Amino acid sequence: MMWSLRGLAKYWLYSAVPGFAGRFPYYGTTVHFPPRAPLFRVICRNGRFEPEIIDRLIQLARPDTTVFDVGANLGLMAIPVLHACGSCRVVSFEPSPNSLSFLRQTMSGASFGDRWVLVEKALSDKPGELAFTIGRPEDALFEGFKSGDRIDQPRTIPVTVSTLDDEWRGLGKPPVSAVKIDVEGAELQVLDGARAMLADQRPAVLVEWHEAYLRRFDTPPATLLEVAHQYRYQIFTVPHGVPVADAAALRVQMMSCQNFLLLAEGEQ
Repeated sequence: MMWSLRGLAKYWLYSAVPGFAGRFPYYGTTVHFPPRAPLFRVICRNGRFEPEIIDRLIQLARPDTTVFDVGANLGLMAIPVLHACGSCRVVSFEPSPNSLSFLRQTMSGASFGDRWVLVEKALSDKPGELAFTIGRPEDALFEGFKSGDRIDQPRTIPVTVSTLDDEWRGLGKPPVSAVKIDVEGAELQVLDGARAMLADQRPAVLVEWHEAYLRRFDTPPATLLEVAHQYRYQIFTVPHGVPVADAAALRVQMMSCQNFLLLAEGEQ
């Protein structure tokens, strides 16, 4: 997509002008960010960050329910949901110190801060502590357990790890309408740590499922079909909504699609 004059002006203002650089307005909230972050370039060029995911989350979030945002980064998925759904609560999971410093600032000034919960942990299939790869603050979008290939001068730090089941129980088992998972290839581990919540709540699940990242964890792409079968979900591509019923169809769709929606059977 070509840059618009509005996008260029926005990028210059919030990246370089003293007094403005490092924060920008987004769905009625001021988002704090490292000015050189590539994701801000994407926002200024396209208008929003991953709008197809945002739109689905807004549609899937039901009033008086909780939405889990796994891999929150700067909160760019949580904010639109909280803005659009006045009675939803979003629980954001983020372990990176590079993202957390900015995310905390954003949350402290948000008008819906009482409905936005931050859990400073990573999620996986069991609790404990794992090595997490980080880089410069502007590279935080690419950080993860095994994502050093996407980061300049990567290093690892220990982070606290929990499971979605444990966190859901700790919150008192609230009703959950949607879960977004984007964790640089470790999506299956997050799903494996959410068995009780998925079986009990059957929320919609928006998951990044990118073969190059899954390979870091030796996760066969067809595992998504096994998860769907186990919990009686159907799989659809995002944004086009093409149903995926078998390994061949999944393989074809993954050639051009990296995000999938899992809907409980009977709730389409």
